[in-house]
Amino acid sequence: ISAGRQPVIDRKAVFHVLYEPGELKAVAYAADGIQEESALRSADENTRIVITPETIPEIGAVLFVDIDLRGENGEIESCADETLTVSLSGGQLLAFGSANPKTAEVYHSGTYTTYYGRSLAAVLVEAPEVTVTVKDDAQSVSKTFCAK
Repeated sequence: ISAGRQPVIDRKAVFHVLYEPGELKAVAYAADGIQEESALRSADENTRIVITPETIPEIGAVLFVDIDLRGENGEIESCADETLTVSLSGGQLLAFGSANPKTAEVYHSGTYTTYYGRSLAAVLVEAPEVTVTVKDDAQSVSKTFCAK
């Protein structure tokens, strides 16, 4: 049963509906009435992987690395979730994952899906330089950190 169509004002459309058990589905339409494909996709070609360490690495310590999906404006793309794969040189990957409360993925595989555009890697620093490489279907990004 359709709840109708509403105009988008301040980036949202407001519907008032009575609660009924079942599935609720929202669909976006362009001004000409054609269903917007972008509303059905997660990430686009402008989304990029950003690797950021939480601290300056020290040899023998655990380094936490934020791995986020960011848009052109540098903001985290909370509606874009992608499966990422992490590999390292100069360190050992202890865990890689996201805060997704409902997943069958495992932290020790090196492959995990972001949750609201975010993920985190725990790395044991074993050398003076640690290089973290993150890949998805469209891109590969590497960043090297110098340990103190």
